[in-house]
Amino acid sequence: MQKNNILLITTSIIILTLLTLNITTSQELTNPAITITKINFTNNNLNIIYNFNNNNFIGDEIILEAWITNESGTEVDRLSERFSINRDPPIERDIFFIIPNSIIKQSKKSNQIIYINIAPSSDLNNPTKQVFTIQKPDKSKTPLSVNKTLTYLILFIILIITIFILINISKRKLHNPHSREKHENNSLLPKK
Repeated sequence: MQKNNILLITTSIIILTLLTLNITTSQELTNPAITITKINFTNNNLNIIYNFNNNNFIGDEIILEAWITNESGTEVDRLSERFSINRDPPIERDIFFIIPNSIIKQSKKSNQIIYINIAPSSDLNNPTKQVFTIQKPDKSKTPLSVNKTLTYLILFIILIITIFILINISKRKLHNPHSREKHENNSLLPKK
């Protein structure tokens, strides 16, 4: 029973400490060679999976630039990626960004919009753009607030202590010789 209680407490704490953020996206396809297919967002980590169609490109390799900007247009992060295009299209690729803590903190107060851009380095004015919104967490969807969690944890600890005390009291009564004599004497009395 004690292992189950510890497991229950540990599981509850883990669930309550997870940060869940709602995500919405919309894509503006301005560069037909690049299509963003999936975005995975966990904590500060943004993983973007995209397809590159190499039909209209000549050569053995290409350099793509990917960058993200905030709502005001300020560039947050940028990376370049060089890869071989000697394969059948589409070529699936993924890129990885770490979203700054400042944006994550702001998203707890209000929705934060991030713009994802991917383009060939030879045509940076024509990127595929993805609008990505980190939505303010919906408190009604979280299992318990922090204050309620603390209250329930304290009540749970009090309940466990109370059960432990009751078990110890009942064990003492069973092992107390005076208690047994009274019980035995009561059983010898004639029933009315």
